[in-house]
Amino acid sequence: YAAPAVEGFAGIPWVTNKEQSQKLMAEKGFTSLGQADGFFDKYKGVFAGHPAELKLTYTKDVFYCGEAIIKDMPAPEILWSMSDSFDDMKKLFVAKYGAANAEYTLGEGENLLGFGARWENLAAADNPAGQAHIDIRGIKKRPQSDFWGIIITYNIGLSWATFKADGGNI
Repeated sequence: YAAPAVEGFAGIPWVTNKEQSQKLMAEKGFTSLGQADGFFDKYKGVFAGHPAELKLTYTKDVFYCGEAIIKDMPAPEILWSMSDSFDDMKKLFVAKYGAANAEYTLGEGENLLGFGARWENLAAADNPAGQAHIDIRGIKKRPQSDFWGIIITYNIGLSWATFKADGGNI
């Protein structure tokens, strides 16, 4: 089974410049929530069928990392309710990308409780090194009990994006 290539995040192709990314996000109906010192843009919209906050991160004006934070899951009064939400989301990724390379538990030492799965070295558009990674984490932050949800991160790799931003070609 060959997983499909990871062509980008939320329909935004890797190494798209910031202006193009912003235009595409607006065309896709995402609402801008502002920028942070030129490093990332935040948006409100829908990801994997859930309301989400999305973040697009740049290096040298080149998009290389996307993150979706989904908070509409039921509040995890007990840890296994978060486990159910995480498992439901993970099934979508397994169906698309195959089995995860790693699964893990977030513990007390990280000030979080939750679960994670990671897909590594997936084929990526314009990246023959296959550096695309996907992480999904279902978490409840401690001691702040006001955050829980699923965090999904797509990343093509800072070094590859910097190489492309500097005009590198294969």
